[in-house]
Amino acid sequence: MGGVTDTPFSELGGRIVERIDCYPKPTLVAARGICFGGSTAVFSAFDIRIVGETFNIHDGDIYYGIVGSWGMCSLRLPIWIGRNKVLDYMFLNEGFTGRQAYELGLVSKVVPDDQVDEIGLSIAKKMSTAAPVAARYFKECVRNVLYPHLAEARVKELEASNLVWATEDAKEGLANVIRGKKTVFKGR
Repeated sequence: MGGVTDTPFSELGGRIVERIDCYPKPTLVAARGICFGGSTAVFSAFDIRIVGETFNIHDGDIYYGIVGSWGMCSLRLPIWIGRNKVLDYMFLNEGFTGRQAYELGLVSKVVPDDQVDEIGLSIAKKMSTAAPVAARYFKECVRNVLYPHLAEARVKELEASNLVWATEDAKEGLANVIRGKKTVFKGR
């Protein structure tokens, strides 16, 4: 008899990664401690990744006899950090510190452990002031460039630009730039 769900774990994990990666608003994770296994895929899916100096990330699926199935290590990371770095990440089978993860391109910022929450919250507050419609379409444009074809991504970029230009946020934002005022975007 099945458990709570008959949906395979690999499908559920892939859905989580996809949902975070494709979420229309900017996403941020602030972490310290150890990140391993499936949590590395979830962690990596966030747009901005802030970690403490003693943070350690380890994903050695191939050394456990499996290949990641959540759409991260073999699909997204090679595009995001490059072939050689992703092979180092997997084949060296090491736990990378926050600083090493930064050098690999796995994290956005490394901060003192006792400041992870404060700095993460500060950056999250800043990110929350971005125009929601513009942020959503910007992320979509980036995804289109990374996967699958540049020409298709260019069409999407133009469509997104036209859609964003037609929003109230764009009109107010541009007018307030000229006026030297701050805009509170409403996603319209």
